[in-house]
Amino acid sequence: MNCQNCNTKVKSEGRCLECGSVVVSVPRIGKLALRYKTITNNQLSESLKIQGKLKTKIPIEQIWVQKKFADAEQIDLLITIKDFIDLQEQDKAFIKIAINKGFVKKEQVEIAQKNQQIQFRKYKKIKIIGEILVDDKAISLENCNKILTAQKRKKITKKVIEENVASGNVDLEKEFLGIRKSDEEFAKIAMRSSVVTKKDLVIAFKKQINEFKNYNNIKLVGEILFDSGSIEYNQVELILKEQGRKESITGLRKKYLTRVTKKEDKSVAKKAKAKDSNSINIKLIISDDNLKAYVRFTGEKGERPILDDIKKVLIENKIKFGVKKKSEILLYLRGENFNSDFLIAEGKPGYAGTSSKIEYFFDTDFFTKKKDERPKETPQAKRGKLLARKTPMKSISNGIDIFGNPSPPIDRRLRNGDGTKLSEGGLEIIATKTGEPRLSIDNKVYVLTKTNILEDADVRTGPFDCCNFNIAGIVTDAFPISGGELKAEEIRGATLDMIGDIVVDIGIVGAKIKTQGSVIAKYIHNSQIEAFGDVITNCEILDSNVLSSGACKSETSKIVASSVSAKKGIYSKGIGTESSIPCMLNTGVDDHISNEVNEIEKKININKSKLEDLKSNKDKFAIKEINLKKKIHESRKLLDKIKMMFEDVNASIEVYKDKKDKNEVRKESIKKNKIEINERNTKKNLDQLTKKYKDISNSFKKASYEYITFQRESEKTIIELTDMKRSYLLWANKSPNLRALQIDGELISGTTISSPNTSVTTVSDYKNVKILEQQNKKNPSEWILKVAMKNKLINLV
Repeated sequence: MNCQNCNTKVKSEGRCLECGSVVVSVPRIGKLALRYKTITNNQLSESLKIQGKLKTKIPIEQIWVQKKFADAEQIDLLITIKDFIDLQEQDKAFIKIAINKGFVKKEQVEIAQKNQQIQFRKYKKIKIIGEILVDDKAISLENCNKILTAQKRKKITKKVIEENVASGNVDLEKEFLGIRKSDEEFAKIAMRSSVVTKKDLVIAFKKQINEFKNYNNIKLVGEILFDSGSIEYNQVELILKEQGRKESITGLRKKYLTRVTKKEDKSVAKKAKAKDSNSINIKLIISDDNLKAYVRFTGEKGERPILDDIKKVLIENKIKFGVKKKSEILLYLRGENFNSDFLIAEGKPGYAGTSSKIEYFFDTDFFTKKKDERPKETPQAKRGKLLARKTPMKSISNGIDIFGNPSPPIDRRLRNGDGTKLSEGGLEIIATKTGEPRLSIDNKVYVLTKTNILEDADVRTGPFDCCNFNIAGIVTDAFPISGGELKAEEIRGATLDMIGDIVVDIGIVGAKIKTQGSVIAKYIHNSQIEAFGDVITNCEILDSNVLSSGACKSETSKIVASSVSAKKGIYSKGIGTESSIPCMLNTGVDDHISNEVNEIEKKININKSKLEDLKSNKDKFAIKEINLKKKIHESRKLLDKIKMMFEDVNASIEVYKDKKDKNEVRKESIKKNKIEINERNTKKNLDQLTKKYKDISNSFKKASYEYITFQRESEKTIIELTDMKRSYLLWANKSPNLRALQIDGELISGTTISSPNTSVTTVSDYKNVKILEQQNKKNPSEWILKVAMKNKLINLV
């Protein structure tokens, strides 16, 4: 034996005379592990020491697995090699006896040994030499068993020989274990490529075991993952092909094609149902939280939906929880108000034992009150002051939405803006400067300082932090401005994003303004105004686009060549002139909030789309990596095959040399040269593939990092945008819509007037009128715009 430390030969166990280390006998599997470089000398020494200290002796290979020196697959291969070597030693004695007794010839034994080695190298199949000799009819079964009995080895039965010769079949359990082993390699590849999660694999392996134990049915882990929807078919196919398991792909492909066909059938059926549901003109309205669904009938006069029509719409949209009783639906359909919105399904909201609560430590309603109702002193916050605190919700219980999915309770979130910061735990908002504390409509807490500018706000003054502005001159387009309130002499071409009122002494020209307050100016020309509050002018609104969640008041002036949408009505001295392009007026509809919500949804979709693109890019590199790995694996297999061919041809040359058959030696030498050329080409190809694999692997890692990084950022952004959207909608629901349009002067023909349920382009001029939307008493599904003039109500034409 050799010393594990210095490799010096020693006669027996004890201390090495060369280095003084303790020498213990190394089992054969240990020597094989060193020979095939499965473990190192140090790892072997450590394993032997651990084994020596254990009270209950365990196999050394078990220690290697526990210490992660080698995996189970490597151990299995070493054990197989060890078993084959042990078998060969027993076979040496068998051959000696068989030749001495004259049962076989030396040439027959050589052929059998060569056959034995080929079967082991190619298929890792272990057959005793006696069995091969019997198969070759070089020895009789009786004589073979005589020698085996003398060696105290198991006899060969005729049945075993027939089975081996026929097909080499194994029992069901061995087949399952073989597939299980391949599936473990499948799992490693899938995990490395981020195709599935560890949790999915654990569940799949459990299902595989249950399927075998309960039904004697062997299913691939890839098939189980595909059935559960955890992995795509093409991903399974790539990994199975890399493993060389082509016979397994065929069955999976049939299942995939069947599933695709069914999906297509369902898609066709769904389109047909959609066509049917459109024909009955029922509109389904689903709330943002998926907890409520309303139906609205939009059919022609005299038409009335039936119960089956409602059912079709619900089935098509997969609404199954909280649906109203049949009697309630029939009552709605038979009633006079069947064309109004009807709550058809209502989910169960999530429940929190203790709801989340946000407490503000300043007057949050100060700026929403009318000026004459406000306290004399404006709220102030010093730097470091606690402005808000959140109490988290406890004992959370999910509800169920109308689609039957879990619906967690809504958790209120603290949101901080400029001049504030979140505490370390994220449960408090603290002022970072001294100023006016303010709560925006989207529930952000700001602290605003006051800035006085005694000249124009242009390139000389530079950009500004978030504050309340008092500008003596003109606000120009030098820099975008964001903040609280703004007072100025004039606004020209500026871009503003404010949370308070904007008051201008003269006018607004060529500006883009967004504000959560009101806009007050003498005139508005060629501008885009979006306001949560009122838009008020004294002179005129000309060539502008106004969206307001309040009212648009131009009571002493005209609205000319403009588009105006105001939730709480439009009040003007006159609409349009004979020489100007017609105005478009929309009243009683909150286009402003709809526009804000659409913008938020666009941003959410952009985030989701980018995330999908990054995932697609990552998956593209993952597939390339799998394909290259497969090619590398095939090249290595080809090299192994070439090596075996090389060994076989060398063996043949030696045999023919012994026989002094020069002609055959020459033929085998030519074969050897071709094999050497093939080996060089294969090695060169393998080097190129390995280099390419490294590049693709690096690209995959980079793409994975980009995907994971953006995924984290995207989740935060989407939560932030969703909170903002919810805040806007809740705020909008607090105030009613006023379907009013009052003109104290002329309304020029050609003006388009819209309200929630109808729209008309006037063909006549009107003067001193009030326009209202009313329901037709004879036909409740019809709405009409009415003109009130001279104490009479007439239809608007």
